[in-house]
Amino acid sequence: MPIALQPVEPADAAAGRGRDATGRANLRARHFARSLRWLHALALGWRERSRPKSGLGAASGYLLAQWAPLSRHVGHGQTRLDNNLVENAIRPTALGKKNWLFIGHPDAGRRAAILYSIIVSCLRHGKDPAAYLRDVLSRLPSMTNQDDLEAITPRRWQPASAFSS
Repeated sequence: MPIALQPVEPADAAAGRGRDATGRANLRARHFARSLRWLHALALGWRERSRPKSGLGAASGYLLAQWAPLSRHVGHGQTRLDNNLVENAIRPTALGKKNWLFIGHPDAGRRAAILYSIIVSCLRHGKDPAAYLRDVLSRLPSMTNQDDLEAITPRRWQPASAFSS
């Protein structure tokens, strides 16, 4: 079965997740270039045979308008064919903020969404959320506007005990 007709997962795996950039570029040029030429010819035919405002006409027009970025991955092994890693990484945060937005009082939902974002950010950076919140909330009262707040973001945070040792 041609790679273009296989399900996405095997085709993406065959596109070289375990290969270096040059190997992926060679594999893509060998397998995807022909499929893309076929798709481009199909889209041109659809655009000629359908009205521009019809569903098929609008879809083919959009596809042809986005053709350069769509087909650019064939020559570049550094680019990914999908953004699944990013989507999977932000999904818990996005769902959590949406789910916690409307609880009780409108201000409570906003605050819960902020706390949820901080907790997920801590987890993403390998920090213990409880220790982070305990430490940062104890530091905040003594901080001034001139203090560097970047040091207490989850990405850069180090426990206060790390400074005293």
